[in-house]
Amino acid sequence: MKRVVYSIVRISSYISLGSLFVLTFLVTSDVIGRYIFMRPIKGTEDISEIIMVLTVFLSLGLTQYVKGHVSIDIITSRLQERYKVILNCFTSFIAFLFFLLVAWQLSNRALILLFTPARGETATLGIPHAPFMLIAAVGCVLLSLVLLIDFYDSLNKKTKPETINERSE
Repeated sequence: MKRVVYSIVRISSYISLGSLFVLTFLVTSDVIGRYIFMRPIKGTEDISEIIMVLTVFLSLGLTQYVKGHVSIDIITSRLQERYKVILNCFTSFIAFLFFLLVAWQLSNRALILLFTPARGETATLGIPHAPFMLIAAVGCVLLSLVLLIDFYDSLNKKTKPETINERSE
């Protein structure tokens, strides 16, 4: 299960990286066109907004996998190892539920936008928001799966028998 999830997370992060490259190229081209040739690229804001969805949401899972999210450990660094494990179990599970809820709500909203006359679209180019909301939901599901794996790993740490060195602390 871990390998499959991590493979999918890695692929999604490559898509995120590619979209970041496209965004960089697009914004650079727009700036050059705007200030040198006095002709900006039409719809750059719309495309940038959509590419940011890809960049951010498809990289969430890998960032959690490599533990790259910001964490403040002023209090937790002073806890005993078993309390750190318990706290990690709790936070991983709560975050898992939270991002699963976010994915569910994003999916619901995207489906509503797909099947109603008042569709959400970008301002200039009229690109529909719904497909990108679904991509954001997929990113949240991937993050949830990584958090579930973290929760499971924390449970395994908690249920492992203590070694002699751990008991003396």
